[in-house]
Amino acid sequence: MDQPLQHQWRNIILLGAAYSLVVMMLGAHATLAGLVGKILGGDTLATLPVAAVDLGMLIGVLPASFIMNRWGRQVFLTMAVTCSNHHYHHHHETQLMPHAAHHRLDF
Repeated sequence: MDQPLQHQWRNIILLGAAYSLVVMMLGAHATLAGLVGKILGGDTLATLPVAAVDLGMLIGVLPASFIMNRWGRQVFLTMAVTCSNHHYHHHHETQLMPHAAHHRLDF
């Protein structure tokens, strides 16, 4: 199924813009995380936060690509948002209200 040329150019421009934002964010993240790590932990573990994020991305990319290849990007996005939402609610329930961690709060 061929897409019209105009639609293909739109996708190229959107992907290029998204990629440039990601590259800018990664540069800012590496700079700020290193500075914060140096302030909080001294010289020894200054870049540990950046290394942990990079390692997590390295470990997660291959399974994510297999899932997207097998079931599609929409299924993967749904799974990622569901996991993220569950983690967010569970973390905030146990941190903010430890006595009510068994109750489900949906906002």
